[in-house]
Amino acid sequence: MPLFGRSGEDAEHAGRADPGAAWTDALERYRAMPVDERAASVLATVAPAIAESFDKANWKAGIGPLHTEGGSLLELLVPQTARPDKLSPEQWRAMYELRITLAEALNALVIARLLINFDYGSGSVVIKYAVSPDGVAALERGDVAEVVARRLPD
Repeated sequence: MPLFGRSGEDAEHAGRADPGAAWTDALERYRAMPVDERAASVLATVAPAIAESFDKANWKAGIGPLHTEGGSLLELLVPQTARPDKLSPEQWRAMYELRITLAEALNALVIARLLINFDYGSGSVVIKYAVSPDGVAALERGDVAEVVARRLPD
């Protein structure tokens, strides 16, 4: 299921009715989730995209793909449902807060060692991500939230 909880025709119709409402709806839903559950949802969404990137990417030094960028991951998690300049101030704030809420989940995955961020030393500010072997195993077992909860500091 997409992070916005809508798919196909429902998402299209909802986007036409009120393009900024998806930001507010998603923010309310994800803020209500504990970080470990939010992180599990994020990992389930980004892992296939990261795996696809690994399959299609050029490799450098055997570490990971060249084109899995942090900005792209956040765009995958928070698709543009409306142009930011067309949002009301409340919707813009919800969009911004949702990005922070989902970034917190991404960071929890990194802290729990289920997702790895790295740089090749290229000096760029682009963050590259890979699903760790522990992350793959947790996805296969279906216990991502439990692993995150166990590994996060108090």
